[in-house]
Amino acid sequence: MKKSLLLICLLTLSLAMSACGKKEDKEAAAADAAVTAEAPEEKDQPAPAEAEAVEAPVEEAEPEAEEAEAEVADEETAEPEKAEPENAEPEKAEPAEEPEQKEAEAAEPAKEAEEKAEAPAEEAAAPEPEVRRTINIPQRGLTDPVADGYALPAAEQGSLMEIEYRTHDYVNNNEKAVFIKPAYVYLPYGYDKNDPDTRYDIFYYLCGIENVAEDLFLENGGAAKNMFDNMIMNGDMKPMIIVSLTIDRDNSKTDFDSAVLQLMKFDQEFVNDIMPAVESELKTYAKSTSKEDLIASRDHRGFGGFSLGSVTTWNQFCTNSDYISYFLPICGPCWYVSGAYSEEYNETVNDTLWFMADLIRKNKLDERGYFIYSCIGENDLFKPQVDFLMEPMLEKSGFFPKEHVVYYMKEGGEHDFAALVEYLYNALKLFF
Repeated sequence: MKKSLLLICLLTLSLAMSACGKKEDKEAAAADAAVTAEAPEEKDQPAPAEAEAVEAPVEEAEPEAEEAEAEVADEETAEPEKAEPENAEPEKAEPAEEPEQKEAEAAEPAKEAEEKAEAPAEEAAAPEPEVRRTINIPQRGLTDPVADGYALPAAEQGSLMEIEYRTHDYVNNNEKAVFIKPAYVYLPYGYDKNDPDTRYDIFYYLCGIENVAEDLFLENGGAAKNMFDNMIMNGDMKPMIIVSLTIDRDNSKTDFDSAVLQLMKFDQEFVNDIMPAVESELKTYAKSTSKEDLIASRDHRGFGGFSLGSVTTWNQFCTNSDYISYFLPICGPCWYVSGAYSEEYNETVNDTLWFMADLIRKNKLDERGYFIYSCIGENDLFKPQVDFLMEPMLEKSGFFPKEHVVYYMKEGGEHDFAALVEYLYNALKLFF
């Protein structure tokens, strides 16, 4: 019985081992089939050889992969050099690695553009110095009559306006005594207060005691105003602003003694009250009404006057040549040194000339420029006084050369408005 059981166990074990062997054979066969499928070109090779052929490349592929990775790493390291064109500039090859440098380089064109944009402003702030007009006429001569038709209205007419200014009693040095005085203004044809670029020369005129400020533009049917229009239209004189003033505080005809007291102080009224009030409203060359800007624009400012206005004009030369460059004393002498006309006037003329010569030297007026056009009529009652000043003045041509001082006369001229218009016609052609 026991033997039978033992035989049965051995038989079962043998069958089991046989089944395992068959299973292993099947798995090996399946593996061989898979290897054969992956390497179709080697179908005729035996299975062991196929296994060796497959395993060998796998074992040798590791160093090749390492070499390939090394080459890739080398290529990545050398890539910036390969990406650079042959003729590229070194500075432009590596901007990506430095963001701050890239931003700075990007900002440079904008900075250059900004500097170029600012350049014209700097040039405008510091313009080239103006070349002063050279006046080259004989030092003495006769005036030309006003051109025919110039007393008639022109096709292109300027306009008139009035500006009031505050002043006070300079004669008695009383600042509490305030007066309102008028200034009558001629504006040339085409004057536009809204034009930001155009600027005008300005000529101040002071009437005598027999006239008031507006008379210059209204007397004799507006003959002087019509003449200004025609002169500008025909190119005889530059377009300019002309301001007519009065000595008298009330703008009325006044007595001689009162007028003399006021005219001897008029230089202060002109600087402190008239110029700031007038030129703050008009388009002159003064950038502002500060003392510095008014002085800087002196080459674009003139002053003239008739009779006692002429006496005031000489005073202006003696006191305000920093502000005024052109002077037109019409039919009147200089009383600045003598203080007024008297029997001693003739004795003070030499002192007056030496005072002027010293003034010119101290203020460097020969270098800075000035021009005096003095004029009188042959039959003018003040001719002896004016001659007594001008004749020795012209003899001292070393001090008063013709480029700066001239003396002209009207044939048959009287001390009247007709003569005044002719003097303005001749002088304003030369101004500015």
